[in-house]
Amino acid sequence: MSVVALNDLLTMKDAADFVRLSYMTVLLRAPSEEELQACLQTLGRGMSREHFLVNLRGSEEGIIRNVRVSGLRPDRVTLRWFRFCGNRIFLERAYLVLLGRSTLGTETERFLSRLASGEIDRTSALYEIRYSEEGRAWNIPVRGLKRRYSIAKQLRRLERLPLVGGFFRLFTAGAYLQQLRDNQYEQERRLVRMQERIDELQNASRELNLKGKSDAVKNICALLDGEGDE
Repeated sequence: MSVVALNDLLTMKDAADFVRLSYMTVLLRAPSEEELQACLQTLGRGMSREHFLVNLRGSEEGIIRNVRVSGLRPDRVTLRWFRFCGNRIFLERAYLVLLGRSTLGTETERFLSRLASGEIDRTSALYEIRYSEEGRAWNIPVRGLKRRYSIAKQLRRLERLPLVGGFFRLFTAGAYLQQLRDNQYEQERRLVRMQERIDELQNASRELNLKGKSDAVKNICALLDGEGDE
């Protein structure tokens, strides 16, 4: 694992130079022009450089590259950080953010087995990691985690009750199916909006040939900025 000091990245005064150096250090590649402009827009909206680096290091590509940035701590964490990824990436991201390090092989396999068997859910896994001895020492607050864990714990207790548990499992199964339908609808809505974005980008690309590079690039950056706000 490569190690880089946080201060080596934060000393860059120019925002564009900071983004380029961050990509080269954490992802081992240069950002594309579109990525660069999108990152500059994000930083311009007020995201701290430390927060930016946590996002970059916690991305799937950042986890694969596995470059350690010593001294890097997120300034705020929400449960949304751990959504929309597979269990292995979820665990890597949880360890990186909540403990400041990568997982060990035995830790990963143990949690993956428990998640796959249904012994624990992701909320319980996050709670165990955050409130382990190591997690308490690192002391990263996760907004909403205690409340979500308390609700999940009460639901598991209801499932174990005689008679009531059976009815409750039927109820939760129905609720889960409804959630799946809602998620499918949401994914379909996202796909439609994504297609609209693609059409807009294609139109902007045509403008690149008709109006010149500078105006088209501005339009593309504006579209990418709008996509990040959703």
